Amino acid sequence: MARRIARFSWAIRLIVFVPLLLALPASGSVDLSGFLAGKIEVTDGELPAVALLEVGVTARGDDWRTSVRARSEDEEFFSYLGLSDQRQVGPISLQTLLVFDPQSASFSYFSNLARWEISDTGIANYLYVSDQSDQVYDQITVSRATAGIRWRSVTRLGLCPLEFRTTSFRADWTYVECNLDLGAVLSIGAEGFERFRLTATRRDVPALSFGSLATDFVITIDYGLEEKTLTPQLRTRTARTSFCLTPMIELDLGSPLSIAGLVVYGIKLECSLAEAAEFYAATSFEESKNLELIGNADYFEVYRLSVRRPVCCDEDMLIRVAVYFEEASAALFDWGMLSASFDLPLGRSIRTSVGADFTSDGAWTLRVSWEWSF
Repeated sequence: MARRIARFSWAIRLIVFVPLLLALPASGSVDLSGFLAGKIEVTDGELPAVALLEVGVTARGDDWRTSVRARSEDEEFFSYLGLSDQRQVGPISLQTLLVFDPQSASFSYFSNLARWEISDTGIANYLYVSDQSDQVYDQITVSRATAGIRWRSVTRLGLCPLEFRTTSFRADWTYVECNLDLGAVLSIGAEGFERFRLTATRRDVPALSFGSLATDFVITIDYGLEEKTLTPQLRTRTARTSFCLTPMIELDLGSPLSIAGLVVYGIKLECSLAEAAEFYAATSFEESKNLELIGNADYFEVYRLSVRRPVCCDEDMLIRVAVYFEEASAALFDWGMLSASFDLPLGRSIRTSVGADFTSDGAWTLRVSWEWSF
């Protein structure tokens, strides 16, 4: 324990002094800021435990920003140490991240994103270097708009060894006369074809749009090696509200060019009231789709409500309540879990959050977290 505390104390020194050292040669004014965040969890039958402790300091100049961050999670004391830097070097924008694992005093990964523009063509190069050689890669993105079509290509190459991994091509265009937006994506891997996706959006459907009410119809066809899906969406909106109903449909193909049937594997409903409230409901008819629709593989249905209200100092409080249902539950209506949280700012620099989960078998977890910005 003494060795862990000593390592963490060195991290605090790095967090404080590294941004200061990097700021010394900088011209112009330099602003310093930082944060201290933590989370405590209490689980039924167990002692309280520190689930998260994180501290960071940032030095910011006219066209650059450098940060150092240290983190402890769950039982791993001082498990993350990261140094990030963002700056503009002439026409090139650079974002760099260097991460270490203090537990083993070893390098974890390095990433660098460089973005620039040449003759209205956007170019981005993302380099990722990990301690595992098979995860090292370089990714090049090229985007351009011409003749009313927005093009984008992304190519990823493995570097250890040098090999082609994936490439994708995307095109988006609009038929103004028909209020029709189209988007197509083709993905190719080292073994060949991987996925094709086509999305069509008919904005302001005449029969369903009137006054301040606008209705869009969206249909997405996703043809991949593992699954083929058809996703229609009906979206309505006003100046302050929105509504979206999405049946999730999987295609049963008799052959590559014929459809033998359609399988509805779930339904989603999303509603919002300006920025004050959001509602999400989803039902999964197949267990393998629970994670995609519900966000948790153990439950087949969820109803989630979020309410946001301004309180003070230009900050908002946020209340979130979610009810989950599971197949094996013995509770009424197959209820499985209730999850609730309450986020409350205490001024401009302090945010607090209290959350709890209660399951149908009587288990519970309580979470208390905070973040202090300075």
